[in-house]
Amino acid sequence: MKFPATLSVQLEAPPGSETSIEGLMVSLDTFIEGRYYWGTVLGLTDATGKVSVLGADLIAEFENDRHTFLMDYRVPLENCDSRVRVHIEGGGAFAAGKKLVSTAPLVTAKAKAAWGSARNAAFRSTEAVHTLDPTSPSAQIKLAVAELAGT
Repeated sequence: MKFPATLSVQLEAPPGSETSIEGLMVSLDTFIEGRYYWGTVLGLTDATGKVSVLGADLIAEFENDRHTFLMDYRVPLENCDSRVRVHIEGGGAFAAGKKLVSTAPLVTAKAKAAWGSARNAAFRSTEAVHTLDPTSPSAQIKLAVAELAGT
């Protein structure tokens, strides 16, 4: 797998919805032979529901994790599947994760800040699978989101 120079995720609310999709935390997962390998928080969406990250930043974050968790990340990213999953954790799963992350000693400050200010609890969990094109300088992934009923 090769990350593009820029990876962007655009959230899309249901047609006709006036729901704000700003401030939602988007995460990315990588796989080896179809099994989960490494994941990270991409960040919070802007006012348009978009979050973008540089491929070089993803690689640097992985290498930092690889250095910290030597036994967990022995395989280089280049050997991962080209398929990635982007997702938002929502509802009760987000609330439970937020509680755990706040006291977890090995969670980065960036991830703790994202979990702390994200608005995901009011939304349904959702995901999209995307195959990265190693020849493309960018990847734009769309992800449909919906609020939980009664929020």
